Amino acid sequence: MRLGQTLLALLGVSTILFFVIRLTGDPAVLIAGDAARPEVIERIRRELGLDAPLHVQYVRFLVRLLLADFGNSLWYPQSALKLVALRLPETLRLLLAAMLISVAVGVPLGIVAAVRRGSVWGWLSTLVALLGQSVPSFLLGVLLVLLFALTWSWFPPPLVRDHWLTWCCRPSPWPPCPSRASCV
Repeated sequence: MRLGQTLLALLGVSTILFFVIRLTGDPAVLIAGDAARPEVIERIRRELGLDAPLHVQYVRFLVRLLLADFGNSLWYPQSALKLVALRLPETLRLLLAAMLISVAVGVPLGIVAAVRRGSVWGWLSTLVALLGQSVPSFLLGVLLVLLFALTWSWFPPPLVRDHWLTWCCRPSPWPPCPSRASCV
């Protein structure tokens, strides 16, 4: 029963995705750019199969999706699936680290909230949990980088060279050294 619901949900999401992408405009024009010549746009339509009727494109989309054939990248000369697979180990490491941190912070906060219910510690742990759920992850990530890497220098900052955040928010360079010029 649940497997059928999952497959139906995946079909619905992929259908919505297919048609929403077409609502943003002609994909060939979006790829080629507004200033592209008509013959270039026509060539892109032909190469990507965008010259076929919409229902034929949709069936091809579903078949390729079932076969895990995601085509070639528009920006790199290789398969899109290979590009995803290439970055999968780092993604899994990041996922594991995020899960470990979530458990290491969430379980003690939950225990404190349950044991000290009604006290200041209980309310504080509930507030921290609520903020953790409410703040968007992209904003929380930037705030944590600002706090731990740039303000307190506990960790090296992300590999961004000459970024304005490193100059406006960071009291000392990482790793600590006598002159900023020798570290950057």
